[in-house]
Amino acid sequence: MLYVKLLIEATHYAWLTFRSWLTYGDDRGQIPRKGGPMRKYEVVFIVHPDLEESAFNDVIDRAKGWITQADGNVSNVDVWGKRKLAYPIRKQAEGQFVLLKTEMDPSFCHELERNLRLTEPVMRYLITAVD
Repeated sequence: MLYVKLLIEATHYAWLTFRSWLTYGDDRGQIPRKGGPMRKYEVVFIVHPDLEESAFNDVIDRAKGWITQADGNVSNVDVWGKRKLAYPIRKQAEGQFVLLKTEMDPSFCHELERNLRLTEPVMRYLITAVD
């Protein structure tokens, strides 16, 4: 009885392995390499409206620095200035909008999102892939 149970478990494991190989191919489980194909992204973030000019520029330079450290490049920085928000964010009715047109590795997006989320003056952010 034990032999039959082990045979069934081994067959089931072999089937799951074969099925995952059919689905994902040989590269499943591999860590994505750095330096792969770069994609174009637009990064928009809203900064606290009461931030001084020097601190505001520091936030932009920090975001650009993160991208360039990850072997990406920033082709354009467009500061839209203070704009009224559609709804209050962190009890603020306005925000300073910034658009970065970048080219970076897709695996870096999660780290950039994390860095923007942990930067206190940044109230909202959005990273969009450009086709």
